Amino acid sequence: MAWRHSPWVTARALGLGATAAVVVVSAVRLLRRRPPPRPAAAALPSDIARVATTAEVAAAVRAEGVCVVERVLDAAAVAALRERVAALEPRKRQNRRAKRWEHVHSPEAAAFAELAQHPSIAAAAKALLGPKHYLEKCGLVVSHPGATAQRWHMDTPHLFACREHLPPHSLSVFVPLCDLRPANGPTEFHLASHIKANLVRPPSRAAACCPAGSCVLYDPRVMHRGGANESEGERALVYLTLSRVWYRDTLNP
Repeated sequence: MAWRHSPWVTARALGLGATAAVVVVSAVRLLRRRPPPRPAAAALPSDIARVATTAEVAAAVRAEGVCVVERVLDAAAVAALRERVAALEPRKRQNRRAKRWEHVHSPEAAAFAELAQHPSIAAAAKALLGPKHYLEKCGLVVSHPGATAQRWHMDTPHLFACREHLPPHSLSVFVPLCDLRPANGPTEFHLASHIKANLVRPPSRAAACCPAGSCVLYDPRVMHRGGANESEGERALVYLTLSRVWYRDTLNP
C-alpha cells in the first residue's frame, strides 16, 4: 500500500482511535525498515569429477576439492572390509545427528592401516601431501533410515590467515560399504569451496553417488554435509584422514 499522507494522518482519517493509530504507525515504520528478502542462491548443475589416475585425483582435489575413483575395491574386498571393521571395538561412538553415528577406531587397527596403504589411496596421499604423511584418524560412519541431512561444514578450517590458497594439510577418504544413491543420502559437496575466494560465490552443489568400494577423496576444507537417508537401509562408509606429519587435528579429537 502506498501512503499519500503520513501513517498517523491516514489512521485517524479512517476513524481509528489514538491507540489503534499508534499500532498502525508502528507497523508501517517496521515494514519500511525491513529489507527485502534475499533470494536463495540457486545450486548450479554440476557433478563430481570421476577420475582414474593419480595425476587426475590430485588435479581434481586441488581444483574442485573432491573427486571419485570408482570401484577401487571389488565386491569381495568390500565384504571382507565390512566384516573386519564389524569385529573391532571402536574407541568411542559419537552421535553426529539423529540416527547418524560415527565409530572412531584406532589408526593402528590393521583393517584401516592396510586400507590406507592401498595403492590408489597411498599414491593420492603422496601426490597431495608429499611423502611425509600419516594416517591420523579413521573409523566408520553409519547413517540409519530416517537420518536427516547434516549442516554444511568443513572438517577442518584454513590454518593461516593469508590471502593465498595453500596446499591441503590433510586428505579425507570415504570408502562406502554400500552403493551411494540419492535415496540413502550420499555426502554432498560445494565444489571448489575449499578455496577462500570461492566461499562468496553461488554454490555449485553435487552429491557423491558411486558404487560400493569406490573412493571419495576430498580436501577437508571443502564445504560438505551428509545427506538425508530416505531409504530403508543403512548407509555405512569407512573413512580415513591422512595428514602431513606436522599437523594434528585438535578440533575433532
